[in-house]
Amino acid sequence: MNTNASFDSPENEKKEMRVLLVDDKPSFLDQAKLFLEKEDEKLKIETTTSAEEGLKLLEEEDFDAAIADYKMPEMDGLELLKNLRQKDEDIPFIILTGKGSEEVAMEALNQGADRYFKKSGDPKARFRLLAQETIQEITQKRLEKKWIESRRELSKERTLLESLLNNLPISIYFKNKEGQHIRVSQHLVDSLEPQQTESKSDVIGKTDFDLYPDELAEKAAEDDKKVMKTGEPIVNREEHSHTPDGSDIYHSTTKAPLVDEEDNVVGIMGFTQDITERKKAQKKLAREKNLLEGMLENFPASIYIKNREGEHVRVSRRLRENLRESGHEEIIGKTDLDLYPEKGRRTYKEDMRVMKTEEPMINNERSIEDSEGNKSYFSTSKAPVYDDENNVIGLVGITQDITERKKAEKSLAWKRNLLSTLLENAPDRIYFKDKDHRFLEVSQAHADYLGLEDPSKAEGKTDYDFFPDEDVEEWHEEEEEIMETEEAIVGKEEKDVHPDGHIEWVSTSKAPLYDEDGNIIGTFGISRDITEQKKAEKKITFQSNLLQSLLRLIPDSIYFKDEEGRFVEVSESKAEELGMEREEVIGKTDFDFYSEEKAREMFEDDKRVMEEEEPVINKEEKIVTPTGEEWWASVTKVPRYDGDGNMVGTLGISRDITERRRGEEREEFLHSLLSHDIETKNRTATGILELLKERDITEQEKNMINTAINSIKDSSELINRVWTLRKASRKAELSEVELDSKIEAATQSNAELLEDKEIETEIEETDAQIRGGRLLEDLFSNLIEWTVRFGECSKLRLSAQEENGKIAVTVEGDGQKVPEMIKRGIRKDFREGQVKEGGMMIYLASAISTSYKGDVKIKKSELGGARFDVNLRKA
Repeated sequence: MNTNASFDSPENEKKEMRVLLVDDKPSFLDQAKLFLEKEDEKLKIETTTSAEEGLKLLEEEDFDAAIADYKMPEMDGLELLKNLRQKDEDIPFIILTGKGSEEVAMEALNQGADRYFKKSGDPKARFRLLAQETIQEITQKRLEKKWIESRRELSKERTLLESLLNNLPISIYFKNKEGQHIRVSQHLVDSLEPQQTESKSDVIGKTDFDLYPDELAEKAAEDDKKVMKTGEPIVNREEHSHTPDGSDIYHSTTKAPLVDEEDNVVGIMGFTQDITERKKAQKKLAREKNLLEGMLENFPASIYIKNREGEHVRVSRRLRENLRESGHEEIIGKTDLDLYPEKGRRTYKEDMRVMKTEEPMINNERSIEDSEGNKSYFSTSKAPVYDDENNVIGLVGITQDITERKKAEKSLAWKRNLLSTLLENAPDRIYFKDKDHRFLEVSQAHADYLGLEDPSKAEGKTDYDFFPDEDVEEWHEEEEEIMETEEAIVGKEEKDVHPDGHIEWVSTSKAPLYDEDGNIIGTFGISRDITEQKKAEKKITFQSNLLQSLLRLIPDSIYFKDEEGRFVEVSESKAEELGMEREEVIGKTDFDFYSEEKAREMFEDDKRVMEEEEPVINKEEKIVTPTGEEWWASVTKVPRYDGDGNMVGTLGISRDITERRRGEEREEFLHSLLSHDIETKNRTATGILELLKERDITEQEKNMINTAINSIKDSSELINRVWTLRKASRKAELSEVELDSKIEAATQSNAELLEDKEIETEIEETDAQIRGGRLLEDLFSNLIEWTVRFGECSKLRLSAQEENGKIAVTVEGDGQKVPEMIKRGIRKDFREGQVKEGGMMIYLASAISTSYKGDVKIKKSELGGARFDVNLRKA
């Protein structure tokens, strides 16, 4: 028992001891429980009156000892003991007997009982002794069990140590104070030279000086002495050395004092591990870490590493900056759900899916639209991250802003679409060739020229596949020179004679073709059919020569002006009129040749022609040349346009009508004399006839005199209207006229007639401005007079309305008589001499309106009589 004294620790003294007490007498059980627990507080007694129940409790619960009465009904104490031992239960068992019996004691001990105890005697002394024996048995059993466990643990540790020494890839050694090895690992033996050792026994008893070079042995001996003297261990000291071939080798050495059971230093223990691969791995890891750090700090993309829960572990500088701009200072340890409550759900699910399926997400593109509608594009890639055992421990992701790339792609696609559209629809022949003159791409027009329906059929072919060798050689020489000199050929015109004999003119341009790095990879060319252009140029040359001939020879003054009134070209006769050579006139204006007043009039005419885009036709005006010569000209001016329909100036033609004007003046003088003479004679005849009426004559004679007077009056009116018609036949000079004033004047001139006939007159005010002259009053006056005199009306209405940029003036009445001119036409009626019933008045009105670039239309009025619609130009 002395060998186990060390196990009698305070732990055993304080630990509770559970004891099961079995007896068929309840009174004994109560008494025993009371005395035993009172005797020692460690004892915790549980009781039962049945051996069967006791067996069940012992099987189901943990007890430190069992006490049972020898004699009990059904199952006695010995039978209970027997059942326990058969179940390999070795808890201390004490048999209680009523009387002393050697036979019972022997049987109990043979069955495996640890003690037997007599119930008789003083209860207090008896139970004190039972308590002591019970505690002693329990304590002894515990000590035995612990000693067995200790022996088993020691054996296990020795086995483990031996296993470690035999299998660990580490040099482990134990030395005594003299430095001799007393135990070593197999790895240490294997690391020595084969000629030195073959087994552990070859190392035991030897020192480092027997096994290693003196330099290493001395250093190891110094370390050993220091550790044994100071008691301070050397932990994981890294040592660098070289192998015989010069390679680097690294070791990690740990040494500690070896002590006995009394804590006296009796030697040293240590282990040395080859950490060369680890050092290499550390260097590699350091390099990779530096690369990762460099990438995270400098790469222009959002890079992030997340753990299995989706929390950020590492992020790049770009991502940190982006998140700070969004108000997020703390990123590490947060998920996308924390950072982006609304949008983070989708990215969080993506993260979980990538880690669960272990399938990377590569270049997933998304667009984001800001509040102003601007779109940004991003490309995201994610992949799982694994540990050394190939378990997914997180993911790494990268998100790049690809907005500029998307714009470039869109631009490239747009340009490619433009190029495709151009190649499909351009009438020019377009072609791209490589350095070997093979077609890379051609337009549809060039494919048609080559006789191919599909442009792609030309790819890879050369001109030799389509044209004669002599032509192709010349083209290829040009292309070689273009690639060598990098100088383009622009607008080279060539005559192309087709096999069927027809001639085609082509303008060809060729230039070097470069790749994205600026290297020449071939040529491209455009050949344009300029046959029609050549024809047009020939025609233009002919027309230009013809125009120059006309400008030299035609007697009329012809001139071209720009929008500022500067002469850009003049005829020879115009130059002579101005007293200069044609070239000297160019660039000058009318203000350089005529008086301020006349030049201003000409300038305003030109300006009005350009603004209204209405020509001035045969306007008669008096011209005073710079030399003072006077002459009359019929001037026509029209707007001048360029090929795109843009106004660029005016074209004018001035024809000398001086002789015609002189003839007209003579005619007017003679007509004036004739009119005056006839008017004088008519007045004389009228006066005589009026005197005759005052005499005593018959009614018949008076009627005859009145008829004669009216005839004389009609002849005078006819002469006046012929005179008006003559003035209307000339080109009238137009100006802006107030319509209402002309209608009022025409109505006033017929006031006496309207009053005599008691005509109801309705005149609508218009406030309209029209283009006309001094004969407008005569126009309306004739129509009013006809409507009243010949239309037999009682109501007269004058109105006006705007239609299509013109003013339509209506003169109408309610008379029952409608002129035949409605059916026959004004001019036809007058040409045939049908001037009866006021036809002269209507024709005169029509002639005046025509001179003002208008017309007169006749139809039946809704009032019942005739209706005249006079269409005049709006001012």
